[in-house]
Amino acid sequence: MGAIALSYDMYAWGESAAMSGSMSYHDMSFAASIQTWNSIRALDFLLSLPNADKTRVGVTGASGGGTQAFLLAALDERVTVSVPVVMVSSAFYGGCACESGLPIHDGCNGHKTNNTEIAAMIAPKPLMVISDGDDWTVSVPGTDFPYLQKIFGMYGKKENVESVYLANEGHDYGLSKRIPAYKFLAKGLALNIATVTGKDGSINEKGISIQTNDELRVFSSFPLPANALRSHDQIVEKFQSLHKL
Repeated sequence: MGAIALSYDMYAWGESAAMSGSMSYHDMSFAASIQTWNSIRALDFLLSLPNADKTRVGVTGASGGGTQAFLLAALDERVTVSVPVVMVSSAFYGGCACESGLPIHDGCNGHKTNNTEIAAMIAPKPLMVISDGDDWTVSVPGTDFPYLQKIFGMYGKKENVESVYLANEGHDYGLSKRIPAYKFLAKGLALNIATVTGKDGSINEKGISIQTNDELRVFSSFPLPANALRSHDQIVEKFQSLHKL
């Protein structure tokens, strides 16, 4: 459709676990902080590419990736379209500490927030929330989406927030969820959706190449740089020194 796409591991997950030392570090509050920092730095890298358009930046993901989709959109003004999938709910913060973090929803003087309020921070830029009937996002049609419409309405941009609720589906990023995401991202980022649209108007993924696990790995073919951090403790220490924690 004319986009540059970047997919990256969650902290201590996939190939990232080889650098932290264990996948057990994924289920820690630090993972929420470092993963959100990784998302910002991933966007720095993406926008450094010569053909990248800094005015058209979309972010999407499911479950923990959905958390990153709305956290990055809330924190980084460069994001222009966000599509969090099977994650946004005012009643649920995350399946592990890698999402709920410190927890990030507890504020000062007893004030609290929730994922729906954080997702709304992208307003009035385009936001699509995709939910299902078999997890915590079952609340979206009755509670969370009306709230999002109210927030976007305050900007006079109620049409910029959309909801796709699949009552008979579950917690995944299957084709039925990808199709509305494709259309919404194509609209919000001015992409050429005709390249993946059949004569009957359906989305066709047949031209997509799915890379193998080995092809997706970077450091299986190339050794870690000499100055690479090689353990969770080293990563925490470096992160804290960068942010003066």
